[in-house]
Amino acid sequence: MFVSGDSQDAKTTVNALLADLGWLPEMILDLGGVDTAAGTEHLAPLFLSTSTALRTMRFNFTVSR
Repeated sequence: MFVSGDSQDAKTTVNALLADLGWLPEMILDLGGVDTAAGTEHLAPLFLSTSTALRTMRFNFTVSR
C-alpha cells in the first residue's frame, strides 16, 4: 500500500488503520509528501486497462525490493 502526505501524524493514523485491516508494516510504502500522490493516482487507469485485458479484477501489482 502506498502512503503519501505532508502530515506525519496523518500518515501514522493511516498506517494504524491499515494495520487494523491486516496490512503488515513491510507491505506499506511511504512515498513522501503529498506531491507523490499523483504517481499512485495513475495506477487507476493502468489497473482498469489490465482488468479489462485479463477479464478479471483478481490480480495485483507488486513492488519488488
